Amino acid sequence: MEAVVGVVRQHAEAERIVEALREIEIADRNINVLSPTASRTALSRVPASESEQPGIGTTLGSVVGGAAGTAGGLAATAIVLPGVGAVMAAGAIALGMLGAVAGRAVGHHLDESFSNGLPTDELYVYRDALHKGRSLVIVTTEDEAQTAQVRQLFDDFGAESVDAARDEWWIGLRDAEEAEYTRQGGDFRTDEGLYRLGYDTAARLHDEAPPYEAVVATLRERLGSMAEERAFRAGYERCRARRAGDE
Repeated sequence: MEAVVGVVRQHAEAERIVEALREIEIADRNINVLSPTASRTALSRVPASESEQPGIGTTLGSVVGGAAGTAGGLAATAIVLPGVGAVMAAGAIALGMLGAVAGRAVGHHLDESFSNGLPTDELYVYRDALHKGRSLVIVTTEDEAQTAQVRQLFDDFGAESVDAARDEWWIGLRDAEEAEYTRQGGDFRTDEGLYRLGYDTAARLHDEAPPYEAVVATLRERLGSMAEERAFRAGYERCRARRAGDE
């Protein structure tokens, strides 16, 4: 199984994509929508729960209530996403969390929902897109043929890929990061690729990126000598510093 993610600007676009996915026989159990545009009425239909467990669930947020037929009729609930606020979750993710409300194991169910094919190290990209008012449509595909079919459908509807959303995330940061690296005496024009790689690496570790010295050996195994470059380290540590400042 593979998760295919499309980013759209309006919740209504996500609803149209859900309808189109059904037309090509994608099962509802494989369709999920995350959107910051959930109505207050929908979010108030189920009592709030403040349960939260360590892991991705903690990083992502906690269930705050809501059960309605939204996003093309998919069952929906809501989560509080740090830095974003109330976000509607519709589809299998929502059903898992609604069950979690009764069992008071919200974090665990969030972990399960996001571990089935969805690359959780992209959470920072999803969160940034939601913060900008975008909606995400997440489809768990059964095989390569279905993956290609869903990607084509997303393209036909003008949905951005996660890679495009990641580029937009970096564009929003770039000016400030260029100024910071230049202040440190670096040549951003030459080193931007390595600096961004370091920044992106720390961002993929969510809000708990360890100090550079604690992970440099592991990073070296994965990235080779790039992980020891000055620009890479500067980007990594800059991301950590910014995350710490946001806490």
